[in-house]
Amino acid sequence: MAKFKDTEGREWLISINVSTIKAVKEKAGVELLDVGSESGGLAKLYTDPIMLAGVVYTLCEEQAKNRNLTPEQFGQGLAGDVITNAYEAITEELVNFFPSPRHRKRIRAVMDKMKDAESKLDDLVDAKMDSPAMDQAIAAEIQKAEETMDRQLAKCGNSSSNVPESSESTQVPSASGS
Repeated sequence: MAKFKDTEGREWLISINVSTIKAVKEKAGVELLDVGSESGGLAKLYTDPIMLAGVVYTLCEEQAKNRNLTPEQFGQGLAGDVITNAYEAITEELVNFFPSPRHRKRIRAVMDKMKDAESKLDDLVDAKMDSPAMDQAIAAEIQKAEETMDRQLAKCGNSSSNVPESSESTQVPSASGS
């Protein structure tokens, strides 16, 4: 059984079997066995922490009830690295769910490919963020924003003749009627 700790330090056990797969599908609307497709259960869970929280709660529901935690209280313990750790616990258990070593090997290969793709994407983003081209693009956008603000301020300054007179210069009839 895989486990993870929430932000409160509570340990949660993840067990995946036929019953829990069915419960996740019925309660959270996620097909955990849809491993290989881009829109499948695991791919969606990886990119949607709210959906992941629903799956994790379904898998840990009895434990949460035993601790008198509502789904909201349970969800409050899921943030930051805990989300990643919960996802990894689910994937570990899902790999172990499959009966044949050949199936487990294939599922593990899919998981490894997903991690490899994430790592490459992270490297690409880091390289782009550190590039002089990114600094130039940011500087150009700041320059455009400053020019737009200057034009808007200039328009405001030129329209002062349209401002109504102050209340001191406006004649108000007196209440005495004199």
